[in-house]
Amino acid sequence: MTRNNPFTQYRMSGQSIEVVDLTSDVRTATPQRPVKTETIDKLAEATKRLAVTDDEDGSVPVFGLVGDFDEEAEDDVHEIRELTPGEAADLFPRASVAPTYVASVMTQAGSVKVNMSVQLSDGDFLIIKHLSNKNVRGILLCRTRWMKGTLPKKSNELCAILKTRVDAQDPAVDGCWVVRPLSDIVAIRHIILTNQPFPNLRLNLDQQNELYLGSFFEQGPLVCRWKSVEFCDAGNKVVVQSITKLNQEESTDGTGIPQSVLRNEWRGLAVKAEEPQDEYSFRRSSGTGRDNKRAKVDVDLTDEYTSDDTIYEEIIVAQQIRRVHGNSVYTSKTITTKTEHVRPRFSASSHMNFTYGDICTGAGGTARGAHQAGLTLKFFLDHWDDACKTLDENWPDVDILHMDIFTFLTTTKHFDLRVDILHISFPCQPHSPAHTVDGKNDDANIAAAYSVIEILQKCRPRIVTFEQTSGIVTHNGGYHFRALLHQLTVMNYSVRSGIVHCDEYGNSQPRKRLIIIAACPGETLPPFPKVTHGTGGNLLPRVTIRDRLRLLRNKPIERHMQEYTSKTGRPYNDRQPLAQCITTDGGKSNLHPKGDRTFSLQELACLAGFPLEHSFYPKVKGVTSIRRQIGNAVPPCVAKALFTQITETMRETDREIAAWESQTIEVD
Repeated sequence: MTRNNPFTQYRMSGQSIEVVDLTSDVRTATPQRPVKTETIDKLAEATKRLAVTDDEDGSVPVFGLVGDFDEEAEDDVHEIRELTPGEAADLFPRASVAPTYVASVMTQAGSVKVNMSVQLSDGDFLIIKHLSNKNVRGILLCRTRWMKGTLPKKSNELCAILKTRVDAQDPAVDGCWVVRPLSDIVAIRHIILTNQPFPNLRLNLDQQNELYLGSFFEQGPLVCRWKSVEFCDAGNKVVVQSITKLNQEESTDGTGIPQSVLRNEWRGLAVKAEEPQDEYSFRRSSGTGRDNKRAKVDVDLTDEYTSDDTIYEEIIVAQQIRRVHGNSVYTSKTITTKTEHVRPRFSASSHMNFTYGDICTGAGGTARGAHQAGLTLKFFLDHWDDACKTLDENWPDVDILHMDIFTFLTTTKHFDLRVDILHISFPCQPHSPAHTVDGKNDDANIAAAYSVIEILQKCRPRIVTFEQTSGIVTHNGGYHFRALLHQLTVMNYSVRSGIVHCDEYGNSQPRKRLIIIAACPGETLPPFPKVTHGTGGNLLPRVTIRDRLRLLRNKPIERHMQEYTSKTGRPYNDRQPLAQCITTDGGKSNLHPKGDRTFSLQELACLAGFPLEHSFYPKVKGVTSIRRQIGNAVPPCVAKALFTQITETMRETDREIAAWESQTIEVD
């Protein structure tokens, strides 16, 4: 790789890794040789005895930034993208298709019938579900290399392409069909649907050479492990999209494996949280009782040691790993301890609260919502001193890692940072439409978002969520958005993304944020929470300025939170939501309904969704800092709705897996 770009090369865990170009390949149809029926049968038989080998580099890929993009960002991003007229024509429910008219039809590729797989003239593929004398209908699939970098580019790997309405449930892989003329069929192919991880069920090089005189790309078996679903509104605009691993029920007969097996391979076998591994502790240097509490720091369990292997090692806790309280900073000590390496074990969360970690926590808007949703807060990470002190004011018993992401990845090897749910709010300023002048930290902020793979390897979350400015969808042609999805799918996480309107979940400001939910292998991908506020149906009315500010009446407010600035304006009716978002400087909506001043810091925090008991630091001369903390925060009410929905889905998954594992299998 010779391109002069700071992101063209990466190293993971001390090993060189693949650099992947996220720009999509040119989709040109390759002339196909006719494939005989007996060859297809031979392929099907061969896949039953495939060796599990990876002929395309088994390392974990990351990617390089390449290509030129339009630097202009849209000012108002409401959707992921808009369907083309051809794509919109494919939007019809499976139930509307009449029963099969004919059993088989002769095409230029040979005789085809229902449940056969074919290649189309545009290079896509179809699993036939319905035949007539003119058209063929079925499951549309395309090569993963044509997914604009959102999936790893692997030869003969496919992704099913589905489109449905936004109010529909997640469709099964055969739940959305497309129609194509019979003349589009150019070849008969063999396609396997499976939930097994790559490279299972692929032919190795020796098997390819044995079976094919021609090109493996043109004639070899194809494997589909993913489905991409775009959820469209009435105007055919994609408002939510998901890229999901297939499940066992969607797999071709004999190729599926239980979801619990996939999850345990990633997360480890479950044990009760009351049975901790060997641990050591450190004490903070303050003499107060709260500061002398023991902080649990579990040993690194990622290495392949047996349970009776023990070693002595010196644990160096970096100076940047700090707990903060008040105006003092407490630094952990260097400790030498005897630690025992064992295979990883994880908490069984179906009977207890799920654990939660937060990266780039800021003032704790998302953390506050997670706390309100009943999650057990385990750790926070942020490098901003004021934000860390705000967090410690509110959650003195939660471990706070005061450091940047690079330090987090390189100096916390021996901390137990595994959580059930992880949230990440990478710096969003470089992607915001309001960001019109380059900042000195732009490169570092963009680079931070390219650390997802190592973060997942360290924290092993069942569910990970992201919050970003909606501008990332269009900034640089959506490149960084697709790169974020790529990092998740390369780790076999299923992903759902969409632009959320915060006022539809009880917030008083019209803020739009991109929310991403990702689920680990074997985990059900949660849906977005249902909208609670708006017009029509059973929705609650949108929250107004008066609704929020009345919560402060006759309540004691800290002196530093009463500060405001005189401002000349016009009085206005407070029985309406804020006209614009709260930003880091208060924003254009920062005018009290009286028209003669800004909102006080406490009023801004209340309008942003923080409860009165949420404290902010610093207590003296902190107006600028606190406004920035409030303006950067995710509204807690939105986070609460999100995590409530996520935990409901996780508990349902746990119940399903527990029921499956409790079944007795009799062997003759």
